[in-house]
Amino acid sequence: MVLMCKNAGGWTNRLFNFSRALEASASGPEEGAGCNVTIIIEGPYGGTGNTMLSSFSSLVLIAGGSGITHALGIAHDLLKRSPTGAVRARTVDLVWMVKTEQEAKPLMATVLELVSDAKSWEGASIEGQRGQANYASPTALRIQIFVTRCPASSPLTLVPDATVLSSSNVATGSRNSDMTDMTDDMPGANREKVAYLSRNLSTASSMLAMRDKNPQLSGITARPARPNLNIIISKIADETIAHHRRRLIEASGMYVTACGPEGLVYSTMQAVKALEAYKRIAVGGVEFEEERFGF
Repeated sequence: MVLMCKNAGGWTNRLFNFSRALEASASGPEEGAGCNVTIIIEGPYGGTGNTMLSSFSSLVLIAGGSGITHALGIAHDLLKRSPTGAVRARTVDLVWMVKTEQEAKPLMATVLELVSDAKSWEGASIEGQRGQANYASPTALRIQIFVTRCPASSPLTLVPDATVLSSSNVATGSRNSDMTDMTDDMPGANREKVAYLSRNLSTASSMLAMRDKNPQLSGITARPARPNLNIIISKIADETIAHHRRRLIEASGMYVTACGPEGLVYSTMQAVKALEAYKRIAVGGVEFEEERFGF
């Protein structure tokens, strides 16, 4: 079990100072050995209860500040169970809001490792399914970090360039180059078909759509802005509906959870309420769960 605590004064400040002193005193072969500490853990209050998160078609995890601990626990559990075929969701979207980069940096190693694991499993599953192997359906983890008190012109350093991936990114290049890339996993007998398709773009676009119907989605982005939760939730609902219609199956619901200050939880609840009725029905229903800071 991993406990993540924020230094918010009082006993959390004493715990922080204790851990810093322990870290400073550790050296040589005993480094990282730790020590025994007696603590009392209270809570959490509320939680998902008997809700089976693995049964939903998509999940949206909204977090503010240290509320990321709630979202990380859910995301980690779903991604670890995904290779067994126990998770129905195609996407798990995590939206994390922090005031400054400094608030996010202590957890970035954990976040990036989780995204890396998600990309590895999702890629293996997609390639396995293309090869007709009996792989469980992939589950993607998409993390968006919003730094709300950072000028839009300021560069962010939270996410290394090599790991900036997002389904919203648009690849540049001509359509012909895309068609050439498609031949990488095609037998030689089909290369003439690709040449024909590159000269007949309307037919080529259909083939590209077939190839990209299950692209790799896992990734992480960071931007200096405030998120529009209405747009985010609406777009994820659209994606969920389209994904299931392509496969001629019904969606099994969308799960939205918010953990953070009162204002964030209320804004998320309002965004869920604002979702159009036809989308709510098509997605299989929307379930909202909240974890508030305060009483």
